[in-house]
Amino acid sequence: MKDGKKWVAVYARVSKKGDEQESGKQSQIHELRQYAKAHHLSPVRLYCDKGSGAGDHLPKLDRLRRRIAQGHVHTVLVWEISRLSRRGIWQGMELIMPWVHAGIKVISVRDGDSWEGADGEYELAQHLHYARKERERIIARIKRGLDYARAKGVKLGPPTRIDASKIVTRLRAGGMVTDVAAEMKVTPMGIYKALKRQGITIGEARGR
Repeated sequence: MKDGKKWVAVYARVSKKGDEQESGKQSQIHELRQYAKAHHLSPVRLYCDKGSGAGDHLPKLDRLRRRIAQGHVHTVLVWEISRLSRRGIWQGMELIMPWVHAGIKVISVRDGDSWEGADGEYELAQHLHYARKERERIIARIKRGLDYARAKGVKLGPPTRIDASKIVTRLRAGGMVTDVAAEMKVTPMGIYKALKRQGITIGEARGR
């Protein structure tokens, strides 16, 4: 540290890329910055990752860990504890407890808790357990959704480019969006998105 001053590390993570995920990331950052301002936590440095907290390589989290080891950080601020780890109690404790024992305060805004010193171990373990359970529930919901989609004949796998001209032809022949989607084995939302990529409104596609 050139000036010997430590900072607050704000860490945000979303699971994957995409507009909706980007919006979620910005929402986390906004809420964390507001919390830091309201509680007079400064200076703030931001670390953001895109990836799963259950196993993906998270380069900004790795950088944060290095900065902590170098003594640059006095507080770690996250939206919820699952942003740091969804892998369960032991892996989460292995990551976070050395920070706590070193006198670094870890704050989870959504959980409404903070941990510092040995007294925080038990509550932290509970939160990490709940984060792991929530991940398991998410996986189960996704699996149910995929099974339902397969049963309905929806084509799964990497997104395929839908020919917007074929959609227009079918819609102008009087086809309904749901019928065209079923014929092309995509969701109705896939039809709307394919048209939007070409700058075509649903009204234009119908020839109105």
